Amino acid sequence: MPELNDLLSVIEPQPPQGIKYMVGGESWMDEKDQSPIRLNCEEWGHFRVRCTEIIAPENARGFTKVDGIYYWTRSSVWDK
Repeated sequence: MPELNDLLSVIEPQPPQGIKYMVGGESWMDEKDQSPIRLNCEEWGHFRVRCTEIIAPENARGFTKVDGIYYWTRSSVWDK
C-alpha cells in the first residue's frame, strides 16, 4: 500500500487493462531533449497490440492501484 502523501490524483481516464509502465523524462538527456513523462498501456489481443499513452501531470513520476483505482504518484518504482 502506497503512502497517502505519495498519491497525487486519480488517473483520468482510467487506463485500460493490460501491461502498464512509465516512460519519458530521460535523465541522461538535456532537459530540453527529454520526452514528456507518461503512462504507456499495452492491451494484448489476438494477433494485435493496442497501445495507449496518458501524459502524466506535473510532479508525477509513477502510478499505483488502490482499491481498483489507478492514481498518479510522486515517486516511481525506482525511488522506493
